[in-house]
Amino acid sequence: MTPRSEKNNQSSSSNQALINNRITSLNKDASKSTLNSPRIQSQQEKKQQEPCNSQTILKELHFAISNLQKKRTPEFNEIEIVCQKLKNAENILLLEGSQPELSKQCDQLRSQLPQFFNKIQQHLDYQEALGNKIDIETIHTLCIGLSALANPLNDSFLSQEQCVKYQEKLTHISKNFCKLLIKPLQHGSLPSGKLLNILNWYSRGMKKDLLNRHDKAIKQIFQLTLTRLQNWANGSADADWLTNKQLSKCMVQLNTMIHLKIINIEKNAEGKSEIHGLNLDTLEYELQGKSSFATLELTKNIDKPIDRFKVLIGGKDKAGELYRKSLGALF
Repeated sequence: MTPRSEKNNQSSSSNQALINNRITSLNKDASKSTLNSPRIQSQQEKKQQEPCNSQTILKELHFAISNLQKKRTPEFNEIEIVCQKLKNAENILLLEGSQPELSKQCDQLRSQLPQFFNKIQQHLDYQEALGNKIDIETIHTLCIGLSALANPLNDSFLSQEQCVKYQEKLTHISKNFCKLLIKPLQHGSLPSGKLLNILNWYSRGMKKDLLNRHDKAIKQIFQLTLTRLQNWANGSADADWLTNKQLSKCMVQLNTMIHLKIINIEKNAEGKSEIHGLNLDTLEYELQGKSSFATLELTKNIDKPIDRFKVLIGGKDKAGELYRKSLGALF
């Protein structure tokens, strides 16, 4: 064998060795990647990770509230962070009974709640002093955070005594929201998704005794919502479409209204169901009558649309006012 051919054979052997080493390395990486794939992780590995992740989320929540407590007058974005972390931790709070290692963090959270509620009130008072009205987005964010503390599946996180202790403060905070929700509810400008999330806090809060279920302002919100639910059911033009999840949330709110006697459903003499609404002035249940507008009654016997249009535009009641505003916005 010539020196040149011997050199080529050595080079070929060296290259083959490099290739084999590379293939072995790739196989190891692939094996490691496959083992790390979430799809084939064992249930035992997942269970080992869950407590660690849960503790981390609760520690982050504890840290966010601690930062909030250091602020003399907190900014809303700082309160918003806590609300988001409360929502993230909602399902974790359900695990306290089955995972004792979470008890310490849950105890810390319980001890921080009074200060958190005080900071919300401070922010609202500060904005009111400045003459600023909080917007629907702010109310929505706060309600989502607060509702995480009142999950109906969680009977152990807050005791009955603690709920009653916080009731006055949380009712006062929530009443402030009610004042700002009335007009958007009456005008139908409050998006359905946000409305249902806000109501979720009210219904959960009342069932847990975190809110005073006899408060007139809170009951008024449910009364106005009942009209909105009727519009959804009738397919009214001013009602937006609901998803399947939102429809199920509507059922929860109706159940709340009936369970807490915000509305009464009774049988009349003919055996038909009648909805009796709560009169917020007398606090008595009364049969809800149908709305009637003189302007609309006048148009019933007018055949020509152009003549009917003149009557609608010239109406002196709320129906006429609605037509003027609606049609005026088109031009």
